[in-house]
Amino acid sequence: MFEEFKDKRVLITGASKGLGWVCAQCFEKWGSQLIITGRIPEKLKELQGEFSDPSRHLSVVADLINPEEIKRLVNEGKEFLGGIDIIIHALGGGYGFKDPLLSWEQFTMLHQVNFSAAAEINRLLIPEMSQRQAGN
Repeated sequence: MFEEFKDKRVLITGASKGLGWVCAQCFEKWGSQLIITGRIPEKLKELQGEFSDPSRHLSVVADLINPEEIKRLVNEGKEFLGGIDIIIHALGGGYGFKDPLLSWEQFTMLHQVNFSAAAEINRLLIPEMSQRQAGN
């Protein structure tokens, strides 16, 4: 089961908790090689420590609200794995904001984290993935 993911190279954002954490655990069990990223170094280290062979995977601490951090993530991931086959966008959320009436700055920040970061990662990776017929 899930043999199609064996040896696939997978980038997972938001891997330091929640859905990203669970996706990383699943893909690692299925035999994929991972680039995991998040903002919390201790959590990424903990997650990578759970892997059967941590040396097959790379964790990159990055705040994807910053376009330079996105470029660094993509470059380090491609260098480590030689390319990416699958992208899992699991970053995002409310960034701790509780008030339903956000300020313009708060809304812009949430939009950048929840949408713009994923769009930029896709822009940087999908053309190459398409050439190799990777992903769907």
